[in-house]
Amino acid sequence: MKLRFLAVFMAVCCGMGLAFAGCTREIPEEVQRELEEKFQPQSKKDPSSSSKPSKGDPSQLDDDEEEAPPPPEDRITSVAIKAVGDNLIHNTIYLQAQNSAANGQSYNFFPAYENVAGLVEGADFAFINQETLLASAVFEPSTYPMFNSPTEVGDTMRELGFNLFSHSNNHALDMGVKGINATLDFWDNKEGIGEDFLVTGLFRDEDDMNRIRVMEKNEISLALVAFTEHTNGLKLPSTAENKIIYTSDTETIKGQIQAADQAADVVVVSIHWGIENSHEVTDAQRELAQKMFDWGADVILGTHPHVLQPIEILTSSDGEREGFVIYSLGNFISAQDVPDNLVGGVLDFTVYKNMSSGEISVGHPYLTPIVTHYETAWQKNLALYPLSEYTEEMAESHGVKRKYSYFSTQYIWEMLNETIGQDYLAEKAPEPPEPEEEGPAPEE
Repeated sequence: MKLRFLAVFMAVCCGMGLAFAGCTREIPEEVQRELEEKFQPQSKKDPSSSSKPSKGDPSQLDDDEEEAPPPPEDRITSVAIKAVGDNLIHNTIYLQAQNSAANGQSYNFFPAYENVAGLVEGADFAFINQETLLASAVFEPSTYPMFNSPTEVGDTMRELGFNLFSHSNNHALDMGVKGINATLDFWDNKEGIGEDFLVTGLFRDEDDMNRIRVMEKNEISLALVAFTEHTNGLKLPSTAENKIIYTSDTETIKGQIQAADQAADVVVVSIHWGIENSHEVTDAQRELAQKMFDWGADVILGTHPHVLQPIEILTSSDGEREGFVIYSLGNFISAQDVPDNLVGGVLDFTVYKNMSSGEISVGHPYLTPIVTHYETAWQKNLALYPLSEYTEEMAESHGVKRKYSYFSTQYIWEMLNETIGQDYLAEKAPEPPEPEEEGPAPEE
């Protein structure tokens, strides 16, 4: 059973508080022994700090009583997890990659991502929503509204360090069943699938769907499950064995999360939902988020709106567990032409495991903002930048300015503060420059 460290820590403190508070009530010997056995590993309590003698103190032992071995100290292990939103590959992006190719390459996508590669490095688990199918072995690359991307996109994401991939989104059926199977064929032919990286959200059949994807790092196992609100009105043919899990199918979602909870220490849910181009969260999203958390989710990563949406702490209905939801991670990359579509982030948090008790704790999440930059109306030199490295001069040259003159670094920070909030931003807005002091007025 997963419990919050915070709750356990408070219980330990309360137990320790009997001694520290100067309570004079005598505790029966067998109760004292039970309390020590139960709480000693968590508190690492110094026996000399208590007004009552320790059962492990040799001076307090009877002649015929042997000294009990000290309890094992807790060992805490952890994993660093990072997450980004929609990898939305418009034709601007893949044509630029084609032009950047050299030495026998067909596409070189790395230049568009290299400025933020350092933000992904160092993660034990790194999540991305691969918004577009990777079915170029069967279909030519295509752009909005029916996307298909070169498989080199997937290779580049692996090179960047991503190892948790979701394909559960509204573009899953853009190339029909052939597109799904070609995408799965691409991944299945990669060395390390299921061990070094996980792919979920599209399934060959029901058995494949019910095979929960689990990977382990640093003695912490993580399960990834993925669901989508819709597929743009497209549906799987009745004759198809393939499966996609929709948010309307709450029984399947419940079963998936509960199975994942049994299979792994940490359950990460990828869910494609919400209102496009809106920072507002709907009541239906909040209701489903709470249900998923009660069923066993630890972290919920929302995608689809193409803009950032808030982070909220979730507590299970029984009060035993705590985690969080980010309702939308926004875009990772895109060639969209609205200011808020061009601002996303890399979410960073840590999960801890007490190896003695098996208890899991989810650390505080922080978002590092990123910006998709391009020049002119033709979206030349499209590339990602950390907001911390994005200057006002660059913002002034952004191609989006031709339609939205208000785009600026100040606008980005104002949106981030309002949507994400200071508590969840890894960086703070820079202080405005102090006005220059005016010199004395010239004498007339």
